[in-house]
Amino acid sequence: MQASIRAIKKVLAPSIEPELPSHSILAFYGEKRVAKQLDDERANRRARSPFHGIPIILEDNIMTDMSLGMDTTVGSYAFVGAILKKNTTIVDRLQKKGMIILGKSNMTEFCGLKTPLMPPGW
Repeated sequence: MQASIRAIKKVLAPSIEPELPSHSILAFYGEKRVAKQLDDERANRRARSPFHGIPIILEDNIMTDMSLGMDTTVGSYAFVGAILKKNTTIVDRLQKKGMIILGKSNMTEFCGLKTPLMPPGW
């Protein structure tokens, strides 16, 4: 587990270090307790799925409740601090399969959706 955490931090360092902001990672959850629990399960030959212990970063349009400590903003400041009642089904399924949710990645505001009358932002 410690080797995995070091490798992940090395790869994600430019995204999560304040002095090197890339703005690609919005929130970094990185729950070591969850990783330790999953390692213990695997050591006891109780892997939940082929995805057991694999880290994942969610896109910011995937709803997560406050227990994960990550806002779901759909790329917009309008939703910062919004309180969601529950995780979306895919988050619950990923956790049930033993995947480790590390954080949220940035995205274009409102997933880039616009009407024909809206000018592009670029």
